[in-house]
Amino acid sequence: MLNWLKKLFPSNGGTQAIEQEDSIIYSPQMQQIHIWIGTCKSEDMLDSFFEEIYDEEDDDLPINKFATSQDVVFYDHDWVERSFSSNCSIRDLIHPHSYSVNYLEDALARASKFGIETANTFIMADVNDFNTPKTIKRKEMSLSYIGTFNCSP
Repeated sequence: MLNWLKKLFPSNGGTQAIEQEDSIIYSPQMQQIHIWIGTCKSEDMLDSFFEEIYDEEDDDLPINKFATSQDVVFYDHDWVERSFSSNCSIRDLIHPHSYSVNYLEDALARASKFGIETANTFIMADVNDFNTPKTIKRKEMSLSYIGTFNCSP
């Protein structure tokens, strides 16, 4: 009965199907994520970096500055999470995000390996939206791409 979901979503390894009284509900789940961590001048600056701008005359332009920094025109913002906090540990910055129980310790170890001791900005995104993720170095922000992490145990 669930085979049709596999046919509809062959590339989405995150599709989970749940049977409930003769009905099927599918809920996608990220399987792997990219993570960027570092510092940003302010939360307003981070919001501005992610502000989506659509040009009706030229849909080949990136939807925002984050997309530009990653050399993509479009990504599904539903599969990107970000946070800014000026007064917390890296652990506390990452912990509230989806599936963090499955990657928190690995992400902390990787951040340490990269020499990141303090951070106020965290970004995670589904691996399917960004083929070649890049570190972001600008005057107002420095976000290190620290790698790909699993969302499921």
